[in-house]
Parts: sequence; C-alpha cells; structure tokens
Amino acid sequence: MLIMQVTQENKAQLVLLNANIIWGVTPIFLEIVLQYLTPLQTTTIRFGVAVLLLSILLFLFKGRNGFSLLSTRTVIVLGWLDAFGYLGATIGQDMTTPGLATLLSSFYVFMVPFIAWKLEGTKLNLRIILLGLMGLLGIFLISFNGDWANLTGSSISGILVLMFSALLWGFYTVISGKYLSIENPDGKKIDMMSFTFASLFHTSVALFILSVLIGGPSISLPLEILPYVVFLGIFPTIIALGLWNWAIARLGSISTSFFQLLQVIVPFILEFLLLQQFYTSWIYTGIVLILLSTIWIRDSDEITTEKYCTEEVFTPQELNPMISLSTCNC
Repeated sequence: MLIMQVTQENKAQLVLLNANIIWGVTPIFLEIVLQYLTPLQTTTIRFGVAVLLLSILLFLFKGRNGFSLLSTRTVIVLGWLDAFGYLGATIGQDMTTPGLATLLSSFYVFMVPFIAWKLEGTKLNLRIILLGLMGLLGIFLISFNGDWANLTGSSISGILVLMFSALLWGFYTVISGKYLSIENPDGKKIDMMSFTFASLFHTSVALFILSVLIGGPSISLPLEILPYVVFLGIFPTIIALGLWNWAIARLGSISTSFFQLLQVIVPFILEFLLLQQFYTSWIYTGIVLILLSTIWIRDSDEITTEKYCTEEVFTPQELNPMISLSTCNC
C-alpha cells in the first residue's frame, strides 16, 4: 500500500510540474497581448476561448451529460474566485514592476496553510510556516536580484490588488482541494473534464459580467495577436488547469501550493538549458531556497498521503483528452 501511495504522489507531482512549466512561460505571451488589450479584455478573451474549445470537446466525448456540474454551488464559487484572482493579477502586473508582481502573486502560497487550517482543520505547524517563508524568501531574492528598483516604484493600488488576488487564489486552492478530494457528491468520482469546463465556464461568465459593468464587452482583436490569444486559451487555461485539478486531489492544497513556486524558476531553468544564460548569486540562491521548500514540504504535510492519496478520486482516463496526451508517461 505504501508503494502505491508513493507512486501515485510522484505521478501527481510530475503532472503538476507539467502545469508549472506551462504557467512559467505564460507571462511572456501575456505581456505581448497586454500591449494591444486591457487586462480585463485579455482575461475575458482568454477564458472565452478556453470555454468555447473545451465545450466542443466536452460535447464530442461526453455528450450532454458532460455539462452536469454547471449548477454545482461550489464550482460556481470557484469560478468567481478564479475570475477575480486572474483579473486582479493581470491588472496588478500592469501597475507594478515585474519583480514585485511575481513576489506578491506568489504570496498566496503562504496563505494556504492558514486558510486550510480554518476551513479544513488541517494541522498547522511551525515547520510548514517556516518552509512557506523560505519559499517566499527565495522569490524575494529572485525578484530583488540585488537592485531595490526591481521592487519599488509601484503604485499602492497595484500592490493591494495583487495581495487581494493572492488571498482569492488561496481560498480557490483550498476549496478546490477540499471539493475534489473530500466532498465528492454521493461518493461518486468527479469527471475531471466536466469539472474543468464548469469552473472555466463560471469564470468566463463572471469576467463577461464585469466587462459589461465596467465598459461594455466591445473588443477589437488584432489578427497579429490571435495566435497568442489561442495559446493563452488552450495551454495555461485548459491544459494547465486540468493538470492542476488532477494533481491537487492527490497532493492536497498545501503541497500543491508549495509546488506552484516552481513556476517562478521555470523561465530561468529553460534559459539556462536552452541559451546557456547565467545569472547572479541572488537568483541562484532564490532558486535553491524554492527547491528546498518544495522538497521538504513533502515530509511535513502529513495529510497528503492520509487524506488525499489513499484512494483514487478519479482515473487518468477521465482527464481532458488533450491533457491525457500531454501526460501519457504518467
């Protein structure tokens, strides 16, 4: 039984690593689109494209039964949390320096253990808190990189927006993990493809309503950024989110959130491997701290194996077909 648990956890970590790689390169595409569209327009189109494409796949592979989770109250709440979280992060990124945006957006990792403690009764110990601070220190060193200008010159409004987004994502992470792992309706398996679509659908609805309230949904989409918009709709929104949903049911909210820190160092690792790019000691130290916090959390988050990995919640075959293709070795 122990061998099966470890194997299952390793699979979930590998799946989550794939998601982090995708999310790690997403800011590059996001910055290009933000040159032509507002943050709200960018986020609305991104999720709109994701919902359109995934709804077609859902109908082809699942039929009408695939839309069964659309009326689930928890999924609706998750959709709105996700909408405000993504919107706030996109707005905050545009109002702050890249270094500070990265630091504040990642602050939700430190909030998750406290939120899980209040909502789930998850054990909160000093080691988890210290590992969270270690991970944040790693991000701070990378963002700082020896120059205070990387963390200053931002508006107070942008800082508050990013902090609020981090709080929303903290709740999103804990509620998602609890719903997928504990609150399965009638003990039935949750269809991953349907759940991913339902959460994206409600996120898209929330964003569309916000677009109408703020300034109307009229959007002019230049053809030159269409490939980037499609990329944002498919890879970081459909595929990465599907992978993340699959992994959090097995790892739990705390381990999953700590593992999310890896997306911060993905661009540096890719540049080092592909371009032989070298960095300062600040960045190398930050990368090491993030890796250590990610590795050591496995030993302290005891609920991972006891609560989330003792039984299958849903099988890999229930994943989005596109997701299954990207994780065929798992």
